[in-house]
Amino acid sequence: MLKRWIALLALGCSAPATAVAQPVLLTCTGTMFQFITERIEGTVAPTTATIDLDQRTVRVLGGTYDITDIRENDLVLSGKSSELVFFGTVDRTAGTISIMAMRPEERAKLNAGKSSQMSMHMNLTCGPAKQRMF
Repeated sequence: MLKRWIALLALGCSAPATAVAQPVLLTCTGTMFQFITERIEGTVAPTTATIDLDQRTVRVLGGTYDITDIRENDLVLSGKSSELVFFGTVDRTAGTISIMAMRPEERAKLNAGKSSQMSMHMNLTCGPAKQRMF
């Protein structure tokens, strides 16, 4: 029995590790806050988030964010547009997505430990999406 197990282990170790993970589809709801110009708070209607570990991206609410670090408990996100820089996390256990946005000069203040102004913050609670019907 031990010889058989060692043989299987040896075969497994010599096989190429080219496994491809399928993107994970989630259904999310939550809240979104805007802080620039005027404070606006809204509820996010059910939406889909796609987490692709092979491509290292998260797509949600029309935005695509890069996964910059994969940790045991969370994924670290970043992105940018012409006017804002985005940063956030995906909690791998709780299924929450938190994404914040700031103007680049405000992010520089935050990174320097100074007081800064957030432009947008979204908090989503997600779960596995239902399978497609066809």
